[in-house]
Amino acid sequence: KYVPEELMSEALEIVRSIQNESFLAYTLIGLAKYLPEVMMGEVLTVIRSIQNECSRADALRELAEYMPEKLINEVLALARSIQDEYSRALALRGLAKYVPEVANEVLTVVRSIQNEASRIDALIRLAEYVPEELMNEALEIVRFLQDEFPRASALQGLTAHMPEIVIEALDVVRSIRNESSRASALRGVAK
Repeated sequence: KYVPEELMSEALEIVRSIQNESFLAYTLIGLAKYLPEVMMGEVLTVIRSIQNECSRADALRELAEYMPEKLINEVLALARSIQDEYSRALALRGLAKYVPEVANEVLTVVRSIQNEASRIDALIRLAEYVPEELMNEALEIVRFLQDEFPRASALQGLTAHMPEIVIEALDVVRSIRNESSRASALRGVAK
């Protein structure tokens, strides 16, 4: 760390001056691990000011680990306020690591994502945080994916983090009609 603690307020002010919200979120993420806990409320204020939901979700997801316990409910409320389902799922995913009961909510949000590719991506990113009791529910989401290639990709992502579901995953692999997708899924499940 090169910026002395007494200059961190000034550094945070410089971050606030960044107009591009993607750069602002990226810079805030990089700076947050060096900020004293007492400044995390100010960090939340900056995150709240980010209009772009994808950038706000990135900041929430990455900064959850630095938030003191007293601010977690506020972070959770901010994540829940994101309208875009994909961005909300990713923001909540960051919190699921620290607030395990959020995983069920994230699966509900993932299920509501209309774009199938985004739903699959969100599910794969969530896989490592899904508690054992929700694994079958995650697998159910995969079962109902219409496109076989994304279904194969999702299976690969899930079994990488949840080896306990290999038997169920093989059942889904068997249901894939496209030979190339079935082969890809089987390779991924077997890893």
